[in-house]
Formats: sequence, C-alpha cells, structure tokens
Amino acid sequence: ALIVKQYAEELQKKIDSRDQTLSHLGAQLMSTGKIIYKGGVANKGAVYKADIPADNFVNAGTKVWNAGDCMLLDQMRDIEKSFRDKWGIDIPFQWEVTKNTFDNVILKNKQVVDFIVQCRVLDNQVVTEGMTINREMFYQHIGQFDGLSPIVIIEEKQRDKGTTVHGWDDKIAVWRPAGPAGMIRHTEILDSIVYPKYGAKSVSRVFTPMTDGLGVFMNTILDNGGLQEWHTDFFVSAIPSLDEFLYHVIVDTTQANG
Repeated sequence: ALIVKQYAEELQKKIDSRDQTLSHLGAQLMSTGKIIYKGGVANKGAVYKADIPADNFVNAGTKVWNAGDCMLLDQMRDIEKSFRDKWGIDIPFQWEVTKNTFDNVILKNKQVVDFIVQCRVLDNQVVTEGMTINREMFYQHIGQFDGLSPIVIIEEKQRDKGTTVHGWDDKIAVWRPAGPAGMIRHTEILDSIVYPKYGAKSVSRVFTPMTDGLGVFMNTILDNGGLQEWHTDFFVSAIPSLDEFLYHVIVDTTQANG
C-alpha cells in the first residue's frame, strides 16, 4: 500500500508539472503573441509565434492607464472603436487583464470611480465620501458604460523550481473575441512508437496515454545487476495555439501614444 501511494503521488506531481507548464505557456501566448520557453531544467528557446498583425499591438492611449488623470474607460472604448471600424465586424469581444491590474489600476481610476458613484446615485444606492469601489460595485454598473466590452480578470501563477512565476505581465491588457481563444494541440509521443518496434527485448516498457493523449506515461522494468529497476517517465508533446489571432489585440498599458 505504501509503494502504491508513493507511486500515485509521483504520477500526480508529473501531471501537475504538465498542467502548470501549459498554463504558463498559454498565459504567455495570450499576452505576448508568442511562446519562449524559459522554465524547467530542459532545453529552452523560442517555441511558437502567432501570426498576429503588427497593427494589433498598441499603446495605452492618450495616457498610461495608471496615470491619475487617465480617462481609462474612454481610452478602452476608443481602442475598441478604432478596430471595429477598421475590421467592419460586430461580434462580442472581451477585455482581459490581470487581477493586479484590475484591483490596483481599473478600480482605482478616477473616471471609473466617478462613473460607478454616479450610477449608484441614480440607482438610489448608498454613496459615501471617498468610498472605495469594489468588484461587486464595478460589475453591477459597468454595463451602463456604452461601447465597452466586458472585462475578464486573469488569475494565473505557476511554480518553477520552487519559485512562483507568471506568464502574463501585469502591464498587458488584451482585447479579443469572447469565447475560447484557441486550442492545446498535441501530437504522438515518438518514444511510444519507436520502443515497441526497436526497443531492447530484455527491457519491459508499458505506455499509458493520459487525458485524451495529452501526455503518455512510460513504465519501464530493466535489470541492474542481480535486481530489477522500475522507472516511470512522463512524456508530453503539446502547445497552446491561437485561432483568433487576426482579431487579438495586445495593449501595453504602460506606454502612452506618442
């Protein structure tokens, strides 16, 4: 029972590692349009670049988003309008920002605060001097600001060799079509094809696919002197990809228009 328990725990650690890696790569892709693998202990380098048009990378607008006099809602709406007019499409879009950006930039923006307070006054809700706007207040009233797509909060973090890392930089906001942005695409594991055909006959290998092929466990039994050894390896050949890249707009909220 102890051996089985330890074995199951080791399998779960490998699956967790896969999930965190794909989460990190997905967040990096969504916020930068490309994936450069820099984590773990294996090979590192550029992996994938979505064909996002250069014009889809834009600055914050007239002011950086955390400026005290930034008309944030207006600037976000202006970005939307410019692209909708350019593309000539009218489909649901959404904004995506990190939790830190939402809590410390959007909720504290003067135009946002003034707008929510005004809405509460018109709705005969309690308003106090210098009141703090929270998420509930924001989402209750922000739909009344015409021309602004819903704002989605991105909460992501991963562990890399004992350090907490984030694939999505706080300074980046994304405006994109609502719904799934793409897929996690995967391919067969070469080891599961080569070893059964050409592997040493004295070595026993059993391959078990996981989660619809998004990873394969290889259990190996081999001789070592007069005893046997047992090994478990986990192989993953997968990558997140963007399908709506033509309409994926990446905004650097810390750079104002020149």
